[in-house]
Amino acid sequence: MNEGIRQLGAAWRRYQKRYTDLITPEAKYSYANNFHRGYLFGDLDAVAAAPEEWPRERLGSLAFASSPALEKVSVSDEQTSCSVLLLGNAFSSEAGLNTSGSVARYILRTLARKGLNGVDSRIEELGGRFVLVCRDEENCRIFVDPMASLTAYYAKTDERLAVSSHSALIAAAVGEYDSVEKSWVMQHPGYVSGGGKYLPGLVFPHDVCLTVFANHSLDVSLKNYSKSQRRVYPSVSLPALSVEEATDVFIDETRFHLESWLKRSGQTYLALTAGRESRALLSVGLDLLQDYEATCMTYHFFEKNNSSTFKDLQKANQLAEMSNLPFKIVNIPTALTGKGMAKLYNTTFPTWARFPTLASAFYHQLVADANLVIGIGGGIGTGFFRKREDDSITPEVLARKFSNSDIQYDPKMLKLMADYAEFTEFSEDKIKGFNFYDLFHWEHRLSKWASIGYSEYDLSVSAALPMNSRRMIEAMLSVSEAHQFDKSIYEEIQRRSTIS
Repeated sequence: MNEGIRQLGAAWRRYQKRYTDLITPEAKYSYANNFHRGYLFGDLDAVAAAPEEWPRERLGSLAFASSPALEKVSVSDEQTSCSVLLLGNAFSSEAGLNTSGSVARYILRTLARKGLNGVDSRIEELGGRFVLVCRDEENCRIFVDPMASLTAYYAKTDERLAVSSHSALIAAAVGEYDSVEKSWVMQHPGYVSGGGKYLPGLVFPHDVCLTVFANHSLDVSLKNYSKSQRRVYPSVSLPALSVEEATDVFIDETRFHLESWLKRSGQTYLALTAGRESRALLSVGLDLLQDYEATCMTYHFFEKNNSSTFKDLQKANQLAEMSNLPFKIVNIPTALTGKGMAKLYNTTFPTWARFPTLASAFYHQLVADANLVIGIGGGIGTGFFRKREDDSITPEVLARKFSNSDIQYDPKMLKLMADYAEFTEFSEDKIKGFNFYDLFHWEHRLSKWASIGYSEYDLSVSAALPMNSRRMIEAMLSVSEAHQFDKSIYEEIQRRSTIS
């Protein structure tokens, strides 16, 4: 009896801790959290453009400001004058590090011993969602996570240093607000996309911006703020793995990253659809999701009665029931809900909207600052681009893979793709035998289309990406192309799964 009472009391305390503060972003922030989970890094004048309520800190001659909701770690080595700033969440399965603090200290030790070039190889180990700033006495090098999911926009001008999660903050930092190139793309009569439009090549929401693409870093001279983006990955060719071997790596890596994410938040949602990626994530991490009392979630357009999201809803509900996990349905409104939401969204994203009604739904229906576990990343290793009719990288091929609508033929679009390939060193000799179709999806689409979506979610929740790991991606790309297209790793996971 006494043991039963003790267990009941312990369960009640866990319940209280978990559910007492479960309120929506609307209730917690009242539409006042512009640029939520964002940051601004650079020279002192640039950082002055950050929201007033963000704390300011120095990093040598530079400074940064960040949203209180964004995890940050700043460490330094006085003997070598080296410092590391880690914004967001980073993990390393290879080194067994599952907190940003331990990763930041790990990188600092490498920086102090081997310099900036020594960090290049360490960055390949890291997953999560982060921007990493490494600084010595003369230079600064900025890295992003494997899929560039926490954006690092930066000002093109060499006279200023401004790096941010949001292009609007870059525009404010340097006083340049034009978005002519974005308008040309979005208003192009030949650009048609049923799944939603995004921006190609070196076009960004503000003309003054560039971004640090996936698998690249940004080098900055601290003397004059001159900048150079460089490719840091891949450094070697891929091995050849069997489906069974690749599945083992996929499971080990995904579980490590999933648990690292689950440990950092009291509430977690798993975005669940009818797709294979989210089902694989559910199967691989079912016991962890149950232990941390995660809730499965999907969304549906009830007013529109959309057939594609209805299929997701049906399958997700079935999988959640089979997994003994709670299930939440988010209703997507037909327009932004209220003037407060419109002001919040349009202040944070003033020039371009990707999916504002989903951002609004999350803001009004999910728990503030919860984890939202998303199974994006698997498309890199399962043949997102199935039509591979050309063997060489050309502007025409890249334009066609950006959009199969008539915009692909516009000479300006072809010039944009040629400039992109040159800027990102996207050439056969630099990509070490990786299939360029896979790498283009990884580095271009995910650095741009996906990352802006995560920024929208950031107004409400924290996007948690257990599949954002080069070790996992490499394993998926190491099986034959036929197995990639057949999604054989997912088949093997399902064969091993307890979910029938």
